[in-house]
Amino acid sequence: MDLNHLLRQQRHTAKQLALQCYQQALNARNLKLSQTRNSTAYHQYAIQQHYHQLMSHYYRAMIPAAVHDERRGATRSLLTDLQAGGHILYVRHAEATVGEDQPNLDFDDCATQRNLSDTGRDQARTFGETIRQLGIPVATPVLTSPFCRNTETAALAFGEDAAEVDPFLVDIYNLSFETNPDIQLQTLQEFAQMLEIEPEEGTNQIIIGHSFPPNLGFGEIPDMGAIVIKPLGENNGFDVVATLTLEALEGLE
Repeated sequence: MDLNHLLRQQRHTAKQLALQCYQQALNARNLKLSQTRNSTAYHQYAIQQHYHQLMSHYYRAMIPAAVHDERRGATRSLLTDLQAGGHILYVRHAEATVGEDQPNLDFDDCATQRNLSDTGRDQARTFGETIRQLGIPVATPVLTSPFCRNTETAALAFGEDAAEVDPFLVDIYNLSFETNPDIQLQTLQEFAQMLEIEPEEGTNQIIIGHSFPPNLGFGEIPDMGAIVIKPLGENNGFDVVATLTLEALEGLE
């Protein structure tokens, strides 16, 4: 099987998955509307609708990255777009395998938290260096969750004075433990509103956040993985442009 045939297959698969998720989002929406507003079932279907919409965006973003065709690929186009600004990069913190998050977790005491490993610190430095080498302009401040693994990731990548803590990102972390559908839905709606906000012209907003549970938001994100988002303005939604591992970011050209 030649490479072009394999890439066409990957493109077809990604397209089919995007369409499937879109249809599932429509089904969830219809089921939601058949329920009593603000009932438990209404909120459960609303969460499913939001999840499938995000996953449809996710698979759509994989379509151009899955095929190079005669144009030599989406990677070059993606880099050009990032260099022009106007995007949000939602990035998971670097590898954090040292310690555990304690029941008495204190954001001002890193000893009560899970922290970056040496590998994670190297990842964070590499991320920042790659962004600068590629000429991708970054808005100031970089937004970060208050966890030490996030603030250290931001500091190593962009400098200690370049980051600002956004407490809302703790709610993203809490989705891994929260089972109340009302709270889940509120968090996802607020997150979606954040992704609609366009950064300052000619820059890209970087958010150092957390991964999601497998069935919510963007699902699991690898260490220093980035979701590239194109905000369309307040109340106009957003598009997921690409998903990048750290290695894929380094390979942009």
